[in-house]
Amino acid sequence: MRWYVSLLALCAFGACKSTCASTKAGEEPRPSARPMAYVATTAGLVAIDEASARAVDLGISSRLMLRVTASPSGDVYTQTPFWGVRGGVPFEIPLRFVGSMAASHDGSMWLEQSQKLHVLQGDKLDTKIASLPPDCCLGIAIAADNVVFVSTFQGMGAAAGAAVDAKGAPRVYKHADGKWTPDERLEDHLLPKQRVVALTGGRRGEIDVVVDDSVIRRDAAGSWRKIGLQATLLKIGRHSLREGVRLVGSVGASGVLPLLTEESLRLVDPDGTVRRIELPVLPANVGAVAVDEGGRVWLGGLHGLHVLSAQGSVLAHWPAGALPGAPEQIVIVNGGPKELPAAPPIVKGRARGVLTAEGKPVADGEVELGPTASIWLGLESIRSDMRSSDQDAGALLNAGRIVTRTDANGAFVFEDVPRQHYDFVSHVAGRAWKMSPVSLKLADRCCASIADGQTVDLGTIDVR
Repeated sequence: MRWYVSLLALCAFGACKSTCASTKAGEEPRPSARPMAYVATTAGLVAIDEASARAVDLGISSRLMLRVTASPSGDVYTQTPFWGVRGGVPFEIPLRFVGSMAASHDGSMWLEQSQKLHVLQGDKLDTKIASLPPDCCLGIAIAADNVVFVSTFQGMGAAAGAAVDAKGAPRVYKHADGKWTPDERLEDHLLPKQRVVALTGGRRGEIDVVVDDSVIRRDAAGSWRKIGLQATLLKIGRHSLREGVRLVGSVGASGVLPLLTEESLRLVDPDGTVRRIELPVLPANVGAVAVDEGGRVWLGGLHGLHVLSAQGSVLAHWPAGALPGAPEQIVIVNGGPKELPAAPPIVKGRARGVLTAEGKPVADGEVELGPTASIWLGLESIRSDMRSSDQDAGALLNAGRIVTRTDANGAFVFEDVPRQHYDFVSHVAGRAWKMSPVSLKLADRCCASIADGQTVDLGTIDVR
């Protein structure tokens, strides 16, 4: 019987201070006009310019999900807690625990908190709208004619863990004449109960409503049109999977909307042209994407950080372990750095432990440290199909995996483990993959703050 322990790489931030510069609140903010990229992880924020990659010390928990929005001025804002960051240096805002937020084309920031919408213009904070629709808000967008749009948890449907109302409740509302109403012209383009993946606004005031297979765009004149993404039916061995949007990236000054599907990257240009780019990594392992002013694609995830040309060729790659954790969001300000600085040193260590099954050591069992591909694909039969039927797909599936075997006493050692945060998954051949409760106990022990060359003891991992 084969036993597996697969470690899902998520991010953590602990060891950055030894290899990255750091900025803290209280330092003099640098001019916001510097071209920069900000990479957010569950542990914190990294500011990248042409000179260096710097950890931005926000004084928050290393396990906190961090969301970032960039303003047209070049400042960026984090939510929960709410901070401003200018030129890589944080500054405090007198508002905490912001929900959704969005940058307006006029430079202001719109913030949702306690069922109200606030506007931050410079250092001035005003409450603009005192009530919001039910189940609000997963998204906010401000149109060129200053009409405010919000999307609801109801509209996100399965993506937010909630079913769409059987009667087809509105998924997107607009605020006009002092009240919230559905936009009838938008609803004409939506199928009944169709899931809305995201609502986002561009720098030119356009509004994009992203659904699984298309983008419905509102122009400056208030007209909506549907832009098809040319989705395909994916064949993985004996199984079929309909391609759909799984990740929506940040819209920068270029006006390009990046959309990641299960198969590839789609770039929607301001004129509605859709370009498809094949990626050098498995899309399931990508957690962040953005496009800079020069058309380069920034791609972050379990593989580290890639910068691709507009045609998809790799221009730069910082492997896993170079950044403090796996990127989960990327925003570009002031066009982004023209050149990347040298990659920080890759931090790697060792992880050892003992694998048991119902308390008994598992001898000569295969154990695995690797990315989320096996979980995304679901069943071992699909993994086998990919290995046997599609050599390229199998290579992507296995990319980044560290595999070893236990000895007669169930002991194992993983070598060259990049610093990241890992969850654990166990599997018995012939049964579906499942999350193991032991992951919650081991999450803080491997390998968020591992130092270069350090050995981390995982203890006994019991599979039941």
